[in-house]
Amino acid sequence: MKIWFLSTISKIRQWIQGRYGYDQLSRFLFILTLALIVLSRISVLRFLYIPALLLLSWSCIRCYSANHKRRRAEYAAYLRIKSFFSLQKRKWSERKTHTYFKCSSCKKTLRIPKRKGKMRITCPECGYVVEKRT
Repeated sequence: MKIWFLSTISKIRQWIQGRYGYDQLSRFLFILTLALIVLSRISVLRFLYIPALLLLSWSCIRCYSANHKRRRAEYAAYLRIKSFFSLQKRKWSERKTHTYFKCSSCKKTLRIPKRKGKMRITCPECGYVVEKRT
């Protein structure tokens, strides 16, 4: 029995070697799955159980996939979406003290303080200089 157990563990280790693993996107999908399962317990929202199972299976597929290139692309898309929402949150929380605008050359979002009059701003990314009234 002990030999069988050790050989099974060895086979599992060999199978897991080279797999993508668990990252922030997988964690987000798992938490979203748990939230949908809890919501599906409400009789009106029972239909959420199937999307919860699909998200759980996608999360597992991501963790045990050997296709690193595709998993990294999914993760990069997740990070872009996450950074967009964090920027929107930051804009909202600083709306009284700062102004945000995009550099017309490289499209990077820049932040300048409000009520400082006319300012000369240099983009740190591309070096483009613009004058803006705050």
